[in-house]
Amino acid sequence: MFQYTFFNHSLRVAFLLGAIVFFSSGCRAPDTPLELAPPTHRIEQLQTLAGQTSSQAIEVHLRGAVVDWVPLAGGAIAYEIQDSTGRVWVVSRTAKVERGSEVSVQGTLRTLVTSENLPIQGRVYVEQASP
Repeated sequence: MFQYTFFNHSLRVAFLLGAIVFFSSGCRAPDTPLELAPPTHRIEQLQTLAGQTSSQAIEVHLRGAVVDWVPLAGGAIAYEIQDSTGRVWVVSRTAKVERGSEVSVQGTLRTLVTSENLPIQGRVYVEQASP
């Protein structure tokens, strides 16, 4: 019959603590917090988001394919991206894009305002954040 002794108990405790330290050593918390990617918005959501708050800046994160681009004054460009739900123009001072390329865009949602009753009144675009 097995006799329970202090030595057997100490050995079991030491083994258990060693196993805990061994298996948890690769699972320590990082020194810096994880940076999670912002949620991706669908392009069809942008008009609704713009209508919800008129004075507050809305940060958006989009993914899509570049379907067109045009140069703007001062070296900036505007490029149109498309996802499965629609299209939107993005204005950038730093981006270099090619038609057909897949892009990820972070920026501020803006509403186009004109002084006349043009068909583009109230349309939204994204001002891309600088890297």
